[in-house]
Amino acid sequence: MSVRLGKQSFPLSNSLDDRVRRDLYFKNGTGSLLPEEQKILDAIGIDKRLEGTLKPYLSEFFEKLPECQTDTSLVLSKNCEIPHFVVWSALFDSHARSQEAVVKNRKLFQKQMDITDAMDVALVSGMKERIDPDADYKTLFMLMLDKKPITVSKTIPATEYNAIFTLML
Repeated sequence: MSVRLGKQSFPLSNSLDDRVRRDLYFKNGTGSLLPEEQKILDAIGIDKRLEGTLKPYLSEFFEKLPECQTDTSLVLSKNCEIPHFVVWSALFDSHARSQEAVVKNRKLFQKQMDITDAMDVALVSGMKERIDPDADYKTLFMLMLDKKPITVSKTIPATEYNAIFTLML
Protein backbone atom coordinates (compact mmCIF):
# COMPACT_ATOMS: atom_id res chain seq x y z
CA MET A 1 0.00 0.00 0.00
CA SER A 2 1.19 3.51 -0.74
CA VAL A 3 0.50 6.64 1.28
CA ARG A 4 0.59 10.05 -0.37
CA LEU A 5 1.57 13.02 1.78
CA GLY A 6 1.95 16.35 0.10
CA LYS A 7 3.44 15.57 -3.27
CA GLN A 8 5.39 12.53 -2.12
CA SER A 9 4.37 8.92 -2.12
CA PHE A 10 5.56 6.57 0.63
CA PRO A 11 5.16 2.79 0.80
CA LEU A 12 3.43 1.76 4.01
CA SER A 13 2.53 -1.75 4.97
CA ASN A 14 -0.39 -1.97 7.35
CA SER A 15 -0.49 -5.71 8.02
CA LEU A 16 -1.12 -7.15 11.49
CA ASP A 17 2.60 -7.86 11.94
CA ASP A 18 3.48 -4.28 11.04
CA ARG A 19 0.91 -2.86 13.41
CA VAL A 20 2.15 -5.05 16.27
CA ARG A 21 5.78 -4.14 15.54
CA ARG A 22 4.99 -0.39 15.51
CA ASP A 23 2.82 -0.72 18.60
CA LEU A 24 5.68 -2.42 20.51
CA TYR A 25 8.15 0.20 19.29
CA PHE A 26 6.04 3.15 20.37
CA LYS A 27 4.71 1.64 23.61
CA ASN A 28 7.84 0.12 25.18
CA GLY A 29 10.72 0.81 22.79
CA THR A 30 11.28 -2.75 21.58
CA GLY A 31 11.54 -3.32 17.87
CA SER A 32 12.16 -0.64 15.31
CA LEU A 33 10.61 1.37 12.54
CA LEU A 34 11.14 0.50 8.92
CA PRO A 35 13.08 3.05 6.87
CA GLU A 36 9.88 3.91 4.96
CA GLU A 37 8.08 4.66 8.22
CA GLN A 38 10.95 6.83 9.40
CA LYS A 39 10.80 8.71 6.08
CA ILE A 40 7.14 9.48 6.73
CA LEU A 41 7.96 10.90 10.14
CA ASP A 42 10.84 12.93 8.68
CA ALA A 43 8.63 14.27 5.88
CA ILE A 44 6.07 15.49 8.41
CA GLY A 45 8.83 17.07 10.52
CA ILE A 46 8.84 14.73 13.50
CA ASP A 47 12.31 14.43 14.97
CA LYS A 48 13.33 12.15 17.87
CA ARG A 49 12.41 14.77 20.48
CA LEU A 50 8.90 15.24 19.09
CA GLU A 51 8.59 11.51 18.48
CA GLY A 52 9.11 10.98 22.21
CA THR A 53 6.29 13.40 22.96
CA LEU A 54 3.88 11.89 20.42
CA LYS A 55 4.68 8.20 21.09
CA PRO A 56 1.24 7.40 22.54
CA TYR A 57 -0.39 8.50 19.28
CA LEU A 58 2.07 7.37 16.59
CA SER A 59 1.01 3.72 16.48
CA GLU A 60 -2.58 4.71 15.71
CA PHE A 61 -1.29 7.44 13.38
CA PHE A 62 0.37 4.84 11.13
CA GLU A 63 -2.66 2.56 11.34
CA LYS A 64 -5.14 5.23 10.22
CA LEU A 65 -2.88 7.19 7.87
CA PRO A 66 -3.96 5.34 4.69
CA GLU A 67 -7.53 6.61 5.25
CA CYS A 68 -6.35 10.22 5.73
CA GLN A 69 -4.40 11.15 2.65
CA THR A 70 -6.34 14.23 1.57
CA ASP A 71 -6.61 17.53 3.38
CA THR A 72 -10.36 17.18 3.52
CA SER A 73 -10.37 13.73 5.09
CA LEU A 74 -7.57 14.72 7.46
CA VAL A 75 -9.60 17.62 8.80
CA LEU A 76 -13.19 16.38 8.50
CA SER A 77 -13.14 12.62 9.03
CA LYS A 78 -13.67 11.31 12.55
CA ASN A 79 -11.29 8.42 11.80
CA CYS A 80 -8.54 10.94 11.07
CA GLU A 81 -8.49 12.74 14.42
CA ILE A 82 -5.19 11.15 15.52
CA PRO A 83 -3.40 11.70 12.17
CA HIS A 84 -4.69 15.29 12.15
CA PHE A 85 -3.44 15.81 15.70
CA VAL A 86 0.00 14.38 14.85
CA VAL A 87 0.39 16.52 11.71
CA TRP A 88 -0.90 19.61 13.54
CA SER A 89 1.51 18.95 16.43
CA ALA A 90 4.45 18.73 14.03
CA LEU A 91 3.45 22.01 12.38
CA PHE A 92 2.91 23.70 15.73
CA ASP A 93 6.29 22.45 17.00
CA SER A 94 7.97 23.78 13.88
CA HIS A 95 6.30 27.16 14.38
CA ALA A 96 7.26 27.27 18.08
CA ARG A 97 10.91 26.42 17.30
CA SER A 98 10.98 29.14 14.64
CA GLN A 99 9.62 31.68 17.12
CA GLU A 100 12.23 30.64 19.71
CA ALA A 101 14.99 31.07 17.13
CA VAL A 102 13.73 34.54 16.22
CA VAL A 103 13.63 35.62 19.87
CA LYS A 104 17.10 34.17 20.49
CA ASN A 105 18.51 35.94 17.41
CA ARG A 106 16.95 39.23 18.50
CA LYS A 107 18.72 38.96 21.85
CA LEU A 108 22.04 38.00 20.26
CA PHE A 109 21.92 40.59 17.48
CA GLN A 110 19.87 43.35 19.10
CA LYS A 111 22.44 46.02 18.32
CA GLN A 112 22.16 45.25 14.62
CA MET A 113 18.39 45.33 14.73
CA ASP A 114 18.07 48.63 16.60
CA ILE A 115 15.98 51.01 14.50
CA THR A 116 18.09 54.07 15.35
CA ASP A 117 21.23 52.28 14.21
CA ALA A 118 19.50 51.29 10.99
CA MET A 119 18.45 54.88 10.40
CA ASP A 120 21.96 56.17 11.12
CA VAL A 121 23.47 53.67 8.70
CA ALA A 122 20.96 54.69 6.04
CA LEU A 123 21.81 58.37 6.51
CA VAL A 124 25.57 57.81 6.44
CA SER A 125 25.42 55.53 3.42
CA GLY A 126 23.31 58.13 1.63
CA MET A 127 25.87 60.91 2.16
CA LYS A 128 27.74 62.03 -0.93
CA GLU A 129 30.61 64.37 -1.55
CA ARG A 130 29.47 67.86 -2.47
CA ILE A 131 29.84 68.41 -6.20
CA ASP A 132 31.19 71.69 -7.56
CA PRO A 133 29.08 72.52 -10.63
CA ASP A 134 32.02 74.34 -12.27
CA ALA A 135 34.55 71.52 -11.66
CA ASP A 136 34.33 70.13 -15.20
CA TYR A 137 34.99 73.54 -16.77
CA LYS A 138 37.93 74.24 -14.43
CA THR A 139 39.52 70.89 -15.26
CA LEU A 140 39.06 71.40 -18.98
CA PHE A 141 40.62 74.87 -18.94
CA MET A 142 43.54 73.64 -16.78
CA LEU A 143 44.28 70.94 -19.37
CA MET A 144 43.98 73.33 -22.32
CA LEU A 145 46.03 76.11 -20.74
CA ASP A 146 49.03 74.02 -19.81
CA LYS A 147 47.79 72.99 -16.36
CA LYS A 148 47.90 76.49 -14.97
CA PRO A 149 45.12 76.85 -12.44
CA ILE A 150 42.65 79.55 -13.28
CA THR A 151 40.26 81.25 -10.98
CA VAL A 152 36.72 81.20 -12.08
CA SER A 153 34.49 84.00 -11.02
CA LYS A 154 31.36 82.86 -9.29
CA THR A 155 29.44 85.68 -10.96
CA ILE A 156 29.82 84.30 -14.49
CA PRO A 157 26.95 81.95 -15.31
CA ALA A 158 27.71 78.51 -16.71
CA THR A 159 26.27 79.45 -20.11
CA GLU A 160 29.09 81.94 -20.62
CA TYR A 161 31.63 79.17 -19.99
CA ASN A 162 29.95 77.31 -22.82
CA ALA A 163 30.32 80.36 -25.08
CA ILE A 164 34.02 80.70 -24.25
CA PHE A 165 34.59 77.01 -24.82
CA THR A 166 32.79 77.17 -28.16
CA LEU A 167 34.99 80.09 -29.31
CA MET A 168 38.16 78.21 -28.37
CA LEU A 169 37.22 75.27 -30.60
